Amino acid sequence: MQAFIPAEGRGTRLHPETQHTPKPLILINNKPVLENIIVTLKKYNIDEIFISVVYLKEQIKAYFKDGSKWGCKIQYIEPEIPMGTAGALRYIKNDLQTQFIVVYCDYYINFNFQKLIDFHGQCNNSISTIVTQKFPWPEQGDHIEINQDNIIQKFISRPHAPNLKIANRASTGIYVCNKSILEHMSLNSTEQYFEKDLFPNALRDNQNLYSYFTEEYIEDMGSHERREKVKYDILTDNLRNRNSNDFPDYAYT
Repeated sequence: MQAFIPAEGRGTRLHPETQHTPKPLILINNKPVLENIIVTLKKYNIDEIFISVVYLKEQIKAYFKDGSKWGCKIQYIEPEIPMGTAGALRYIKNDLQTQFIVVYCDYYINFNFQKLIDFHGQCNNSISTIVTQKFPWPEQGDHIEINQDNIIQKFISRPHAPNLKIANRASTGIYVCNKSILEHMSLNSTEQYFEKDLFPNALRDNQNLYSYFTEEYIEDMGSHERREKVKYDILTDNLRNRNSNDFPDYAYT
């Protein structure tokens, strides 16, 4: 199976470290954070990987090369300017299989991709399945509303309106998508985002998108504070499933 990893950004939340090192090469447990993602994908036989790179891209290409060190095949998409989390998919639309995985490059994960793939396959006419969790800081997340069948009804993106009560079901940067999701790109911009363009557009076009809720370890390490949290979790061997009962049921803004 294939995976797409958008890794174009400048990682400004991790300055000054990312002034000279691209975010995917920021070290966690003495290895680049992107290496953890690639190793985990390979574990579940997702071994054809497309990585979209712009900022300090030669460093990323020099480290991961063709992926053979990890038993996978890595191909690079190299747009001249950042194209958001999804825009670079236009370059590989003829190379994509019927389904593919998406993983954002600044997550540290201990996650079973096969369970996600199986869930997506059981969903009725699902164009995409979005991995969701309860967040310990729900006011900082992008959330979704679902019905009793886990079909997504609405996206609630940041910044949130004041005095809004939001169910704590936050979307992560992990998806499984059908290739047909590309048909829902906005036509007025080369810069495209899954969470702001493709998914809301698909919803408006009456396509089914599902939520896959999990308590597995998926941690955004794109800021100094969260990176330190990941480092502490590794040090204390705390990469197991979380107890979401410890987190608030709602975000209040």
